Amino acid sequence: MKSRLSPLYLLSALIVSVFALSSVYPTLRILVLGGKPISGLPNTIFAFFPDLLFLVTFGYALFLFFTKREFRFQWQGFDTVVSLYLVFNLVYGYVLSNNTTLALLSVRITYLPVALYFVARLLNAQAVTLNKRLLHSVFLLYAGIALLGLLIYFVFPSVQAKLISVSGYESPRYFIIRMCSLYLTPILFAFVMAFSAIYFYLRSLKNISVGDSICFLMLWTCLVLTVSRGAIMSFGLAFVIISLIYKNYKTSLVLGMGMSLIILSVSFYATRNLDFLQWMFYSSSKTVNMDKDLARVNRWQTTFDDFKKQPWGYGLGNSGAVAFTHLINKKDAKAAVYSTDGWYLKMACENGVLGLLSYLLLAGSFLRQVIKKIRTNSDELALLALGVFIIVSIQSIFSNSLDFHPEISLFWLIAGLAMNTYTKNVS
Repeated sequence: MKSRLSPLYLLSALIVSVFALSSVYPTLRILVLGGKPISGLPNTIFAFFPDLLFLVTFGYALFLFFTKREFRFQWQGFDTVVSLYLVFNLVYGYVLSNNTTLALLSVRITYLPVALYFVARLLNAQAVTLNKRLLHSVFLLYAGIALLGLLIYFVFPSVQAKLISVSGYESPRYFIIRMCSLYLTPILFAFVMAFSAIYFYLRSLKNISVGDSICFLMLWTCLVLTVSRGAIMSFGLAFVIISLIYKNYKTSLVLGMGMSLIILSVSFYATRNLDFLQWMFYSSSKTVNMDKDLARVNRWQTTFDDFKKQPWGYGLGNSGAVAFTHLINKKDAKAAVYSTDGWYLKMACENGVLGLLSYLLLAGSFLRQVIKKIRTNSDELALLALGVFIIVSIQSIFSNSLDFHPEISLFWLIAGLAMNTYTKNVS
């Protein structure tokens, strides 16, 4: 049995390694390359090493699929939806694009992570216990990154400031320095903290464990200290919905009180009163009300104007982070360069109305499948998938979360595991 399952252990190790490397890589890159542009073959290989590891993982998964019968899976309707979403947007977006290099960079951050959905589907016939261990390893890793973030933030604050300054940026601040841990950007760090907090919240609801509850509150503390309002709000909604579904109201109330105490403590830490907390609500309401004084709202308006000019799309690489990085100074470029603060608008600009509709179809189909699984057997993986789906869907209004490569790969991995129908339960 051990010999037969050994490929699974190797594949699991590769998957965990992908997320481990992505967590430390921003800091490693600054330490090795500084803030200099990439030049030379060795530096280029180093710069794209996380992508190479990702491709090795996917390549090994394909090898198992073609050589090991136990890794074959029964094709489902949602697999077809994901495949059509990929094929349509890759082909349609490339046809519209006028720059192959930028198109490939766009594929890298948006569509390459979807490969982990199919890697997860390869684990369909394997033990549910083993796949839960895989996820637990990943989230324990993120809990370690959170603990390290707290250590850097409160004990060695100059470390974060120094690393960010080397990269050529200033330390992000809203009343307080925003926590970044090893990511060097609060938005990405908040994203993985929100995912991880949902995971440990579900564990706390299932089994009242002091360790899981401490991990949950630690992750929530880190999330608040990032001052990433999109991640905080989306997590809050996921917390409420999962609480109502699970109906373990005693645990939810206790942990909710802990969350309230932490956010109040952070407010007093930042301003010695409730000004910090009030500002978070006030700033969020200004965004929702489309206040024109906010830079994000102005970018939304500019992006919507770009969309109206070309509603069928500008093509891969001509919107989002890729366009902003490479086309911002090219005045004659046909692109939506400011579509960096909302993935739905970014998608509408990149592949037009059809591209956006293709994702909404995928999202609706996924939500339907997950709710069906929760209703039939209260599947834990389905509940986790629902939680991260809510976080991604809400945060995508405010940021391009579906382009957070490789962190967004965790969403696709969880989605694939949730779609599986396990036929064995051997550990």
